[in-house]
Amino acid sequence: MILRQAERIAWLEQRLFGSKKDRAVAYDGPTLFDDFFKQAEIEHAEALKQASTEVDAHAGKRRESAKKSVKISVLRSA
Repeated sequence: MILRQAERIAWLEQRLFGSKKDRAVAYDGPTLFDDFFKQAEIEHAEALKQASTEVDAHAGKRRESAKKSVKISVLRSA
């Protein structure tokens, strides 16, 4: 039974962590694509910042139009 338990644990560990060939390679230093990845990361950050600004501006416009519509409906009901 202990042998079967050890086999089961080994199988579960392989399922959880993958086999040795599936594991990620350790980082050994700079690679050929480091500059490319850094540039892509910068472009991604800029795109996120621009999208955030656009969303905030659009949300501000919606809030202002909602405030105006509430004021108009209050004036009409009075």
